[in-house]
Amino acid sequence: MGARVSVRTGPNTQQGPIRADKDGSFRFEKLPAGTVTLIVSAPGFVRRELKMETLADQPVDIDVPLKPERKGARKIKVVGLTVEIADEAIFLVESTGQQLTLEQYRDYARQKIIQAAPSRKTLREIWVKPESASVS
Repeated sequence: MGARVSVRTGPNTQQGPIRADKDGSFRFEKLPAGTVTLIVSAPGFVRRELKMETLADQPVDIDVPLKPERKGARKIKVVGLTVEIADEAIFLVESTGQQLTLEQYRDYARQKIIQAAPSRKTLREIWVKPESASVS
């Protein structure tokens, strides 16, 4: 596949890029514990950046699905107006590393709000006095 993988360990520090092996696997060693940014690019695919948590001296396995690049922008005609769609939005939930489409993100946000405020009264109390909320 020819994927190139880098790990950004700080604002100005990065390991790689290295090439993935023929099976698409890669390995970085001696990464610091904490949050790092994984950067994956491959010819013919959209570049991905995702944050992930690392643990000291413990391997972390992660699958990184890549979307094929679009050959030319898709066009939609809207009542005499031509609109180009540059790319679809993907939302990153930093606490879990999940990548969600807009619809998935709406569902995720709806569930989190319902967990934090199961009734309108609770939601209003949190809205008026946000410091009283315990959001996880």
